[in-house]
Amino acid sequence: MTTLESGFQREKYTSGHSLVGRRLLRVGIINASNAKDSRDVGDALNVLDLNLQNHQLVPFHRVEKWTGEYFRPGGLWEVGIRLYLGHNGKRCPVQLPLNESTHGTSIGAEGYVGNGIQSAAENNYWSGTSLAADEYSRNGTRDAAEVTDTHDIGPTPANNDEESFTSQLLADPEIPTLFELDDGDDEDINLYEELDTSFHNQPRPRAEDNDGIPFKVIIHTSGVHYLPVRTCTCRSAMLPLDLQYLEMGLFATSFQNIRTLFTLEVLEDFRVTNLECKTSGYQYYQKLRRITSPSFPKQVLNRYRELRRLSRQYRNLILHKIHGQGHSEQALKAYMELKYPQQGSEMHPDQEPFGSITPPEPGQTRNNSSSRQSEPNEDSERNDTTSRLEVDPGDSDPNNMSPEPPSRNEPDKRGSLTLFCPACPQPGVNLPDDWVLEADSDIYIRSYVADGNFKADHLNQKNEGDDVWLSVGEGFMTDPGPYKEHIKEAISLAPRYKREPTCHNYHAQKAENRVSPGKRVRGIGAHACARHGCFCPNSVVDFDKGEKQMHMDWSLTQARETTNTKGITRHLEIYDINCQYCVNLMKRLTDSTKMHWPPSVKITFAIGLFHVHGHKSECLYNYASTYIPGVGIIDGEILEPLWSVLNDTSRSTRSATTAHRAEVLDDHMGDSNWKKTINMAATIAAKYKRAGEQSGITEAFYRNLTEQQPPELVDTWEQEIKQAEFDRDQGVSDAMSQVMASKVKTAAGRQEIELHLSNMELTSSGATGKAAWISSGLKLEQAQLELRSHVRKLGTHPSTAQQLDLVNKRRSMRTRVEAFSRTALTFLGEEALESIQGVNTPVLDDEVSDDEIADIGNVNITRADPERQPLPFPSALLDDYFRDLEEGMAHQLKGLQKLELRIRQGHAEDCLEAVRSALIQLSWQYKYQVRMADSVYTGTRAWDGVKLLNASWKLHKKIYNANRIAMIRIAGHSEEDIMQIRREFPVLYDHDCKHSAAISDPNVRGGSSDRLSWIWRSRQGLNADNQLYVNECELSFLLTLQTI
Repeated sequence: MTTLESGFQREKYTSGHSLVGRRLLRVGIINASNAKDSRDVGDALNVLDLNLQNHQLVPFHRVEKWTGEYFRPGGLWEVGIRLYLGHNGKRCPVQLPLNESTHGTSIGAEGYVGNGIQSAAENNYWSGTSLAADEYSRNGTRDAAEVTDTHDIGPTPANNDEESFTSQLLADPEIPTLFELDDGDDEDINLYEELDTSFHNQPRPRAEDNDGIPFKVIIHTSGVHYLPVRTCTCRSAMLPLDLQYLEMGLFATSFQNIRTLFTLEVLEDFRVTNLECKTSGYQYYQKLRRITSPSFPKQVLNRYRELRRLSRQYRNLILHKIHGQGHSEQALKAYMELKYPQQGSEMHPDQEPFGSITPPEPGQTRNNSSSRQSEPNEDSERNDTTSRLEVDPGDSDPNNMSPEPPSRNEPDKRGSLTLFCPACPQPGVNLPDDWVLEADSDIYIRSYVADGNFKADHLNQKNEGDDVWLSVGEGFMTDPGPYKEHIKEAISLAPRYKREPTCHNYHAQKAENRVSPGKRVRGIGAHACARHGCFCPNSVVDFDKGEKQMHMDWSLTQARETTNTKGITRHLEIYDINCQYCVNLMKRLTDSTKMHWPPSVKITFAIGLFHVHGHKSECLYNYASTYIPGVGIIDGEILEPLWSVLNDTSRSTRSATTAHRAEVLDDHMGDSNWKKTINMAATIAAKYKRAGEQSGITEAFYRNLTEQQPPELVDTWEQEIKQAEFDRDQGVSDAMSQVMASKVKTAAGRQEIELHLSNMELTSSGATGKAAWISSGLKLEQAQLELRSHVRKLGTHPSTAQQLDLVNKRRSMRTRVEAFSRTALTFLGEEALESIQGVNTPVLDDEVSDDEIADIGNVNITRADPERQPLPFPSALLDDYFRDLEEGMAHQLKGLQKLELRIRQGHAEDCLEAVRSALIQLSWQYKYQVRMADSVYTGTRAWDGVKLLNASWKLHKKIYNANRIAMIRIAGHSEEDIMQIRREFPVLYDHDCKHSAAISDPNVRGGSSDRLSWIWRSRQGLNADNQLYVNECELSFLLTLQTI
């Protein structure tokens, strides 16, 4: 191995500068066999054998070159590495000799010449003779006197001397046009940058090497590289140049005058990175620029635009390959015609093997590439992203953005590039041949869940007509042509979609006509299989304004037609607003000329288990999946976590072209289905194990429940629920609610109990107004809690204005406390009042919210504050006070305590209702305000609403727990009464006051299996002596019956 005159080459896979590199500064000029690999661990200098044979087939390593003072970035082209096409990276066996000027020929753009002298590059890369700067020819030729007949001189690295190298660049008139213009944007299209003598001695290659072999820009996972590329001589007449590159794993950015190529590895790496990390094309290419030159990434060629275009082509080819589309007879025939072009009717590809092609005559080159001046520049390269083997029918007409659907004689390509759920019942895929004998079985129900996503919006496009579609309707996004025709028909028949709202407690449709300026699409809607969460092919539709029925109608019909449902007659549709969506659905489907729904296919409608609580009570029993036989345990919220993942991609597709956006969303939804497919066995096994455990618990509960009831009563319950289910199947919308709702009595609130007790006072002897006095005290107690929370939010250093406002609030509070105490004197007596006021109550609060400051250390809080004064309720009397009290007075005070207990029970129910209402509103606030906010202003207002609702349920939680403590204190020493209160009114914790994780945090682990807390069930105490106990048992029986 000879010594490099110009220094040392150090192989590296990354562009970081290690400490080892600095140690090499003392080595000086090192033999080429002494190379340091940057992957070595530790501080030792390990020697490698850096030779051309090792790197001929791995030409994309990053190397650095020793200049005598420091390492500068270099390239393998400087030591003679070339890239050969056609023979797995090896030199063509019939390689034509390079040209000499004495023969009057010129070197072609792809390195083809017409003389018999072989290049030294093929004989000896490490010739001891070096070339001077003037040996580079500006017109691609060299003087024959400088070349020997027996030993040609190969390409030699550029001079390391900064002054010499700079003079070479300045002397060449072509250099200023060959350097990249770094204008800081993404519109660069030049191959090299303008001359910059301060670029730390990093040379850039000329347009060709010493032998006239043109340099190409090759972009790999290790960065941007320059290499001379020589095509195969024997195959060029048969295989187009871009396909030669493709066989070598290189994807050309154009089909004419190829100058830039991407490796398939970098395109695959970008696709996987985009799928897993949601990295945009811009971010990915910026990473490649930093890998290439960490200190000067802006100096690296900008090929972001080409990456976007090639990534689309590569994604399309990969999807065709994955789904077997590239192995069709038509595709293979097109490839064979390109690879083996027929020369007359008698020609056959096998008649002319490789290597027998007649060499070109002197002065001629392959592919008409002899004159570089006549070739188009890089900026004129064709931007058409259509593959040579796949020509989209819409590309012939730029305005044809929505090709017509295939005719009956053409194959249906809808969803042909997708993968659907392997576990859902699909005739001909995963069902036995005789499944039709049990077609009505519950296991053959096809279940769908529908939902909208307003984060996947899309901005208006300037040149919509110039967009190029690589696939239309073959993925998850629906074919825009037929879809637009359906929307046009639906708008013309608007009365078909007009209906009177039947559910006033749910606000999902308030935003259906909301318009966002500047947006072409406000969101998307989709269908997925309800049990496993696989997107349905061709079912994802765009929302031009809001979430309308006409959009979801099309999504539903496409989901049925593209998911192998032939012969399946039972469908379950889970949708947030099914109580209104289902009203005229069958009429809309029957009257439409663009949609089809077989009359034999029956639809059962349901609402997700969380959203159903946002509807009125009748919707709970009519549409909750819990009350639908044969459905089992299914929450119907599975699209929410899928949207959470997809939204990370939607941000980068918001400004993409319409076709590019559809392709990216298709790819990500397909990747989601793929992940579910490969994990399906393990997921079902885990669910089966949990279902077995839960089934045993449910069956034991059902058995104990039925054994405790008379057999005739159980039979009555069964007959009632069977009749209700039959009536619902016949179209009676409220059949289930008539049976179920009557079994659950709403607990009386404070005002109802106060009214009842006040009426009793009027008809009995004694003082009146006791119930009103206690009720007013509960309101005052709530006001005290609110003021204490307000003081904590002020912090330890409130402003003067805040202090003044606090003084006024406390003055008003003190007046109310004194008024309540004066009234208490009438009902309790002076002695009892003094006993209550002498109780030493704690000053600090235990429960402090996240936005509040703890009481400890707060100088604004004292024991004398009116908001911390104990109120003289009857429950404040201690047991010791009753020991020496006369019987009549004790009986009167005990009666007041029982009266307070009943009013506090109603007040506790009101607090629970307030918590439930706030949580329902909170879920709506997240889904339809926060998630749909399209500006900073609307987003800020939406989050303000979230804060207010959170503060509301937290306040009522505190009031509820305070009431519970007072009720237990009234119960005294009666263990039975205390257990009854604790059973009816459990402690309310923060984890009980939560809305569905599918709304607030859709991606939380286990969120889809969350169950609602006890606050959502019946709030009546169980008593075996009254009818409420029986009704509660019947309700439990009916609920359990649906799950066993």
